[in-house]
Amino acid sequence: MSRYWVEHRGGTWTDVDLTANHFQLEENVEKNRLRALAMSGDLVFVAVPETATNGYGAINDAIAAADDDTFRQVATFELRNAAGEVHKWYSGTRTIGVADDSSSGTAAIADTATATSVKFVDGVGTVTLEYTGTWAAAEEVVLTLTAGDVLGTTLGNKTFTDTIADDD
Repeated sequence: MSRYWVEHRGGTWTDVDLTANHFQLEENVEKNRLRALAMSGDLVFVAVPETATNGYGAINDAIAAADDDTFRQVATFELRNAAGEVHKWYSGTRTIGVADDSSSGTAAIADTATATSVKFVDGVGTVTLEYTGTWAAAEEVVLTLTAGDVLGTTLGNKTFTDTIADDD
C-alpha cells in the first residue's frame, strides 16, 4: 500500500510511490544500458580537455596577484563509451600523479588530502592543479590518471598536459 497520495496537476490524485518508481526506473534503464556497454568492454577514460596552453605571462601574473601566490588549472577526467556517453553509473577512485619540467615553478594537486587520487562521481572526476613559482614558455605540466581495471577491462592511462605557451 502506498504511503500517501497527492493531487497532481490540479485534479488527478497520484500514488507518490508509483511516480517515484517510474522516474527511478527510467534512470536505472539508462544506467543499466551504459553498464551493459561497459561490461562488453566499451569504456575509456578521457581528459576534458586533453591539453591546455596557458601562457607563462598570464600564469606568472596570476601567481603574483593571488593572495596565496598560486595559479589554478582544473582538469577533468570522464569514463565514457565509444559514442562519447559518460558512464554515469560509475563512481570510484583512481590513482593520479602530477609532474612538471619547470626549472623554477612547481605544479601540485590542490587537495593535499587526496594528492594521489581522484574521486569519480557519476563518471566524472575533477582535479585542481596549483602552479607556484615562476614559469617559462615550453615548460610542461602533466597530470596522469592510472586507469587500471574497470569491470574486468584493463584501460590505458590518460593524461592531461599543459604546455606553457609564449604569450608575449
